[in-house]
Amino acid sequence: MKRRINFAAAALILCATYAYARVIPALTGRIIDEAGMLKAEDKRTLEEYLESLENEAGIQIAVLTVRSLEGDPIEAFAHTAAEMWRLGHAGEDNGALLVIAQAERKIRIETGYGLEGALTDTKCGLIIRNEI
Repeated sequence: MKRRINFAAAALILCATYAYARVIPALTGRIIDEAGMLKAEDKRTLEEYLESLENEAGIQIAVLTVRSLEGDPIEAFAHTAAEMWRLGHAGEDNGALLVIAQAERKIRIETGYGLEGALTDTKCGLIIRNEI
């Protein structure tokens, strides 16, 4: 009994730590550049590409740059942002989120279940290493 209470207390503390560590910005467009990493022209070009990708292939992709993760693991942060933003079309879960954390120099591509066949972990790693 005491072991269950200790486990429950530890779980609550862990959840509370991650729940308040980093605020996820509202989704106001395909690109949220909080870190100010993109030039206006590059942002416009990328937005046009992402819009055409959604119109032609039905895939919804968003980009989020942040100055810092403020101690959050990028995997948890990206997953929470993607879930909060509900990327992809209903019932298809065919969205993806590219997160770039400037201070930590980390990048992650979080994919919905509907894209896991097309954007595998291996393919995402290659995109990050070779394209970004």
